[in-house]
Amino acid sequence: MNTLPTLPNMGNESGTEIGTALAVGADVNLRFYQNVETNLYLAGTSTTADGAARIAALGYDAIVFDGSAPSEPLRAALATATHLLISAPPDADGDPLLRHHATDLARA
Repeated sequence: MNTLPTLPNMGNESGTEIGTALAVGADVNLRFYQNVETNLYLAGTSTTADGAARIAALGYDAIVFDGSAPSEPLRAALATATHLLISAPPDADGDPLLRHHATDLARA
């Protein structure tokens, strides 16, 4: 059972949350969702603490993930996410999300 907070009615009749969206590379994705009615609980990643602070200022949970190592907070978020929005680009070594969290994605 999902234990995340229930959001106010923002589009469905019951006003209950319908899932959890995790935006990896959140700057673009969360700015879009800021203007869309949704009953998704939203969280996002940023590569820097400053970026995470901007995400938090929008009212969303923020996770710093710079792609250099696995992230325990990101692992936990992936375990509860019902939707993924991925706009983070690959780095010189490929996709950091897949490199560090492929097993977590497969389990989700």
